[in-house]
Order: sequence, then structure tokens, then C-alpha cells
Amino acid sequence: MSEVVIAGVAAAAAVLASTVTGYFTVRGAQRQAVAAWAAAQRQADAAWAAAQRQADAQLEVLRESEAEQHSMRLREVRRQAYVNFLNRCEQVEFAAHRLSEFASSRIGTPEHQAARDAVSAAHAALSEALIVVRLESPDIVAIFADYLWASLSGNGGVDRVQLEQAREDFLQAAKETLA
Repeated sequence: MSEVVIAGVAAAAAVLASTVTGYFTVRGAQRQAVAAWAAAQRQADAAWAAAQRQADAQLEVLRESEAEQHSMRLREVRRQAYVNFLNRCEQVEFAAHRLSEFASSRIGTPEHQAARDAVSAAHAALSEALIVVRLESPDIVAIFADYLWASLSGNGGVDRVQLEQAREDFLQAAKETLA
């Protein structure tokens, strides 16, 4: 019996050793799994933060680009409005000059009436161009545009010195706005 008892104790010791070893192996594996999970979580958090910083940087670049494009579009719209306004001013000057040629010799002729109609049409086009300048420009440019328009629209004729000064003031204000 002693052999059976020894064999039983040996078997029990082997099972107990096996169980203790298994327990510590499982606990070690659990600790490794928890550590691996924590490391993976830290790595995922770092990757998320890096991705967030990159997305924020890209968004900021996009905002700056969009602001720059808006500014460029605004400058182009203003530039076109200023060019159109100046062209309309020249048309009024030309039409008024043609009308003055007919004023003394051809009053009442079809040519005189056509010249009057051309002046009216040029003034109407200038008024429309002035509206666009007023809408698209800073106040200072609109003020100088109004002054130039008034210099061309006076009933007492055109004062060339006043007209040239008004044109120069408008051009200077427009250039500063576009710069």
C-alpha cells in the first residue's frame, strides 16, 4: 500500500504542480494581455492625436487658401468694376465732345439728335457702372467714383481740371484698394 500511497501522493503532487503552473501561466498571460492592450491603447491614442493634429493643420491650410482665393476673386471683381467705370467715363467724354461739335452748326439735325442720344446712353451706362462700383468698393473709392461721375454729369459743362483731378483721385483710391 505504501506504493499506492506514494503513487497517489506523487500523482496528487503532479496534478497540484500542474495546476499551480497553469494558474501562474494564465495569470502571466493575462498580465501580458493587459499590458499589450494598454500599449495598443496608448499607441491608438497617439495615432488619433497625430491624425487630429494633421487634420487641423490641413483644415487651417484650406481656410487660408479659401480666404486667399476669396480675396483674389474680390480684387478681380473690383478691378473689373473700376475698369468698366473708367471706360464708361471715357464714353461719356467722347459722346459729350461729339455733341459739342454739333452744338453750333447742326442743332436740330438728325446727327445732333443722334449725338444727344449717344450722350444719354453713355450717361445711363455710366450710372449703371457707378452702382457696381458703389456695391463692390470700400466707401472711399465709392466717394471718389461719385465725384468723378458728378464731374462728368454737370449741367454747366465739364471743367477739365476738375475732371482730371477727380479721375486721378479715383484711380489712386482704386489702386490702393487693389494693392
